[in-house]
Amino acid sequence: MNKIKPELGAFDYFLAAIGAVLATFSVGMAVGKPTIAAFLSSGVLITIGVGFMISRSVRKTDLANYDGYLWAGLAITCWMFVRDLNAVLPEEGFPFRLVAAAALCWMLILCSLVSWRDQTLLFLSLPCIALFGLVGTFDTYRPATGLFFIFLVASGVLYARVHQRGMLIRAGKAGNGDPTLLRRGPWKWMAGPEWAMASGFLVILLSLVGAPALQMTVKNVAGQIKISLPTPSNSQTSSVAGSTSSYFIGRGPNRATDAPVFKIKGDGFFYVLERSLSKYTGSSWGESEYFVGVNSELDKKYSTNEMLERGPNGGFAPWPNTVPPGEEIDNPRLVPFELEPVRALPLHVMRPGPIVELISPTKEATFYSDGSVGYLALPLNTNIKAVAAMARSYNIPIETEARVDPDLDPAYKDTGNISPAVAQLAADVTRPYRTDLQKAQAIKTEIERRVKYNLNAEKIPSGEDAVYHFLFKSKEGYCDLFASSMVMMARSVDLPARYVLGYIADGEKDKDGFVTVRERDYHAWAEIHFEGYGWVPFDPTEGAQAVPGGERGSTSSARGPIFSDENLRLIGTVFIVFALAFPITVYGLRAAAMFTKKDVRVKTELNRQHSRFVRMIEREVKSPKRFSSTLQEFTANYATQLGSTANEASLIAGDFDEMMFSPRIPEATNIRELSARITKFKEALSRRTPQEA
Repeated sequence: MNKIKPELGAFDYFLAAIGAVLATFSVGMAVGKPTIAAFLSSGVLITIGVGFMISRSVRKTDLANYDGYLWAGLAITCWMFVRDLNAVLPEEGFPFRLVAAAALCWMLILCSLVSWRDQTLLFLSLPCIALFGLVGTFDTYRPATGLFFIFLVASGVLYARVHQRGMLIRAGKAGNGDPTLLRRGPWKWMAGPEWAMASGFLVILLSLVGAPALQMTVKNVAGQIKISLPTPSNSQTSSVAGSTSSYFIGRGPNRATDAPVFKIKGDGFFYVLERSLSKYTGSSWGESEYFVGVNSELDKKYSTNEMLERGPNGGFAPWPNTVPPGEEIDNPRLVPFELEPVRALPLHVMRPGPIVELISPTKEATFYSDGSVGYLALPLNTNIKAVAAMARSYNIPIETEARVDPDLDPAYKDTGNISPAVAQLAADVTRPYRTDLQKAQAIKTEIERRVKYNLNAEKIPSGEDAVYHFLFKSKEGYCDLFASSMVMMARSVDLPARYVLGYIADGEKDKDGFVTVRERDYHAWAEIHFEGYGWVPFDPTEGAQAVPGGERGSTSSARGPIFSDENLRLIGTVFIVFALAFPITVYGLRAAAMFTKKDVRVKTELNRQHSRFVRMIEREVKSPKRFSSTLQEFTANYATQLGSTANEASLIAGDFDEMMFSPRIPEATNIRELSARITKFKEALSRRTPQEA
């Protein structure tokens, strides 16, 4: 305890920073926005550092006493102007339904500047707990569990240090200026870190046991909570590492886990589409302005369920000509399917093709011109039933031309960000061919021949075109780079193409006919538009050679990168076990070292003589010694009954207290002398007259 300074130090701010950084990072990742996660965690780290420097300047002034008022004022400001503050965040901030997360994060950032005393610094843990609670409700970012326990350990250590300082201040006000005195006797558990650390361990234990029970208790209620979150960054393809409007590609080694995402039931499809994107920037994919949004006339017309026609299955059929305007398919094959979410899914329903009939749920559904269906809110435990339109056959005649529909988004042929070398490569490999189908197949074959599939491929250097680097330099990568190369090379020879994200549903069916789709099934591919057939998948990873250990579908359990989900959990577990075991081990070794220095027989004899003396007094006064009283207090309370022996009893009790609670180790001769005094005391008791007794 004497090593704890009476004022906040850099280590205390470091502990607070750990909790705040982990909380803000987790909530950003939980909503699938890593840029927000990086922005918030960096902001908290900076402001806590600035707050520490300010505290050193004001700690001896009256201003330090007003940090609580400043803290409250900034917190209120964060809630009053939460929309404006949310708009400052990158990636368009948090969704409106989750704007409370923005307020809590800004509280941590701004209030860190005025956390100058123990109370205000420790109070930063409350917004952190609230943020971790939100992340637990989303259940979309699994490493948050390990990060939460790291937060608990850091907060527990900070709480222990704050507690020690508080006890030192109280002892000083009571006139005890020696901090070592608080380590003696029963007070060391209250004044030292043991009580605070024991409380922290109890919280962790209750979390381990109680959290699963609480989760099972609220499962029935969870289905009534209407919220739907974007799928967080999937580790198999870095193309989903961005926000819902910007998907970055080529961002370094990544692995997926075997965790299930959803189950799907239906026949006649292999790909399950999540999003289709058309705007290429050189490092990411996004939506073009053509995409039908909430402000378009088409959206207003077809998002009002009462205005929609009914389909043959009783669901809503928004498209009078069977297929949406952005998905031209002649005489389509209609495929019923059912989607059963295992965890929170994106706002746009995943589907094997454009949805032409939505059977359930229909409430609050919005239909888009690319055949997707969006939900403003969706109960987490709700199955989705719909009918998708697909081409009857992809065996396209070789003479087929990829004519551009005049209503098709012109962005699907945009080559504004293509490297000249990539365009030249596409021209060279397609020069011998006449039809568009031949050209598309030639491009696919060239990519399969030229590059290798490798989930462990290095990150594309910043500022360099991802497709160019992939095709001409690294020549290995993952599905997002294969798909991007296929799209841009196809566009350079006038083939309308788009970048598609989704899953491969090629697993075994269960007894109910469902295929479980897992994280490792996440995929990116290209689609080229052919008149009369619609969007036809072209996946260059099919014929590409794979680097051993980096094959498609490899999970994080097999040579995964150090920052994969599984390894993050392992690292977190090791850190937590070490953090918990280290102080216990050190304390135990200290006790063992001290114990080995003592004569075991001396300690045993001291305890035996103490018990002998206590029983002797208890028999004489006919009353037991209470645990709350010291031995000296016990003998003093019964001085009248002890009569002439009361003074000797008090002296012996004082010697016992000194021997048992003193940092000095008693000698064997001291114990023998005390034993002889107790024997004489017993004789003195027996010689008392009846009047004294």
